[in-house]
Amino acid sequence: MPHMRFYAEVPITSPAGHVIDTFCVVDNKPRDGTDEKGLVVLTEISAAIMRHLELVQMQNHFNRADQMLKRLGMFVEKKSIPVQWAPSHSQMTMEGGQKRSTVVNRDKHNIELPIYNTS
Repeated sequence: MPHMRFYAEVPITSPAGHVIDTFCVVDNKPRDGTDEKGLVVLTEISAAIMRHLELVQMQNHFNRADQMLKRLGMFVEKKSIPVQWAPSHSQMTMEGGQKRSTVVNRDKHNIELPIYNTS
């Protein structure tokens, strides 16, 4: 905004009390300042942003746990892991014609998984 005449900012605070970012409002018109009511509104918006970020984080954790359970179930049932779940893998044929897949996990360790026929 080339001619900013008003600026108000409130912190976005984590549940642990750490300021992780800020929420601000700017306007090209001069204002008298932020009264108590305006500050409460900005603080409520800031808290809503933090709740949204927490919900997104919880959803990501849920999705990851769900995928891990599906993969574990497939491993127990001796089914192959779908390619889209392990995009950074390579296949190689071992002695006896058995195929194995090498998957790189998030810690950059190679994990060899057998590929079972599902037909």
